[in-house]
Amino acid sequence: MNLPTVLSAQIDYNIWKDFYVNLTPRYAFQFKNQPAKVHEMSIISLIPRWDHRHFGVYVPVSYDQMGMLRVGLGLRIGPLIVGTSNIAPFVTTKTIYGEDIEVMFRMAVLKPKLRDRDGDHISDDKDKCIDVPGTWEFLGCPDKDGDHVPDKDDACPDEPGLPELHGCPDRDHDGIADKDDACPDQPGLAKFNGCPDTDGDGIPDKDDDCPNEAGLPQFKGCPDRDGDGVIDKLDKCPDVPGPASNDGCPEVKLILVDSVGNTVRTSIQSKDETFSFDNLPADEKVRFKLEGAHTDTVTIAKVVVGGITKNAIKESKDVFFHFIIQKPEVVVNKDVAVKLDTVEQAIVQKAFSNLEFATGLDIIKKESFASLDELASLLAKKPKWRLKISGHTDNQGTPASNLQLSQKRAEAVKKYLIVKGIGADRFKVEWFGQTQPIADNNTPEGRQKNRRVEMLIIR
Repeated sequence: MNLPTVLSAQIDYNIWKDFYVNLTPRYAFQFKNQPAKVHEMSIISLIPRWDHRHFGVYVPVSYDQMGMLRVGLGLRIGPLIVGTSNIAPFVTTKTIYGEDIEVMFRMAVLKPKLRDRDGDHISDDKDKCIDVPGTWEFLGCPDKDGDHVPDKDDACPDEPGLPELHGCPDRDHDGIADKDDACPDQPGLAKFNGCPDTDGDGIPDKDDDCPNEAGLPQFKGCPDRDGDGVIDKLDKCPDVPGPASNDGCPEVKLILVDSVGNTVRTSIQSKDETFSFDNLPADEKVRFKLEGAHTDTVTIAKVVVGGITKNAIKESKDVFFHFIIQKPEVVVNKDVAVKLDTVEQAIVQKAFSNLEFATGLDIIKKESFASLDELASLLAKKPKWRLKISGHTDNQGTPASNLQLSQKRAEAVKKYLIVKGIGADRFKVEWFGQTQPIADNNTPEGRQKNRRVEMLIIR
């Protein structure tokens, strides 16, 4: 007798939790040319089951090639399994031709469960940070920012950084961690806390007013080539020493002398190359001598007397400059003020009140533009009106410089309004320096009131 040949396969699938399903097809080979061969039947079985740790229930359903359908039942208690592939013979009253009982003993080879207290998939016996989830790279210790520096060694655990900087970032790549870098977006030097010094003068760029030119600490990094105390960018004569009052250029003096050559009064040349005197003797020929660098070839000196510019001519026969001061004619010129309504008066008053200049200069500040623009709009609507502008100063400084400053400030207002479209012939400009105070010059408040440019609408 030849034994049967069967090919079987099992497919087992976990449906959900402790519920499984098993598919077991059994194919029996048929050798028809061997009459002494014993044959099995081909069967396909589907076995749903509930398989808990200590108990189990199996329900095998099989169908064979003879067309017979069987339903079985199996029970498991611990390692012992008892069951049958066909439950029908046990529940029928008909004659039983055959029945089967299967008994199995199952023993599992259990693998011990590793302890992992922090749930980072690294067993506690290998985890160096047993209570904190970490990475394999650092044997269970954390690296929150993923910069390959463990948090315990990371000075910046929440920002990815560089190992050489203890895990801290360095945006500008100057070797100084951003947390210690005063200029984190500009490469710099360690001695300046990461800030650059472009010109190499020992003053960091953030404190250097001239970052591209090597300079001196006392001038905030700006150079002073001639050493006169005026930085080169403000020095109109950067290679020749001169006082700050003359923008770093050497002073040129015009000296009023008497008939025998003795010094009577001295005036220093201003920025517009004029010399100012409060007054000079009338109906007399006055003479001056010029002192200063590069004055040998000068033949004309511009002298401002009482707001009027005259040319002092150098005569060839001597070294003096001469001109005659004549007595001024008395001219009465009465200005007639225009009667303004409340709105018009408010516009003029606002322009006067808001008018401010840079300290010691004739540059109008931006804060004054809006109110001057309103005044320009008012004048544009009234083509028959004229504007009288009068400049005044306090008594700080010399009378000559104050007179010149009051002139320049009054002219500055006129120039601004001309740019805004008001004709140049619609202005009358006067300047009085410190001669017409309206308050006490001995107090800061009084001097503030005396520094003014008055505006009056006239016919």
